[in-house]
Amino acid sequence: MSLPLPPIAPYCVLWIVAIPIGAMATPQPLWLVANVMNGFIAVPT
Repeated sequence: MSLPLPPIAPYCVLWIVAIPIGAMATPQPLWLVANVMNGFIAVPT
């Protein structure tokens, strides 16, 4: 009984990959904003 991944799963993977890369690529507060957004997205899951 294997269900397909929920639509949020690809975004979770994307965030897990994008947050560290974004933090290294942009030494600016933008990574902090992205991290906060990641927190808001992770709450409902």
